[in-house]
Amino acid sequence: MEETIEWMETESIKSVEPPLKKLKLTGTVIVADDSEVNLEAIRYNLEKIGVSQGVKFCFDGKEAVDEAMAVLNHALQQMKPGQKRIRPISAFLLDVQMPYKTGI
Repeated sequence: MEETIEWMETESIKSVEPPLKKLKLTGTVIVADDSEVNLEAIRYNLEKIGVSQGVKFCFDGKEAVDEAMAVLNHALQQMKPGQKRIRPISAFLLDVQMPYKTGI
């Protein structure tokens, strides 16, 4: 028995994305990937959630770790006497397979 499917003409349906909450990050976001295409995609998605300032893009794991150490050292130098906690890095995103160091 053959089944027949009838198509109905309808008004075009628009894709509606819910508004994204904008993030307020206080620290640096470090992103490491050896693919420029991936870095651009990550940059685009970070900007969609309001994260465009304080983002460091690196092309390999060693560069990312060096950047993290620089951010931490700078934050430690800026600490005030009696200050117990610092959060200079809000996020650290590493690709799994990269030259020198990986995200595993």
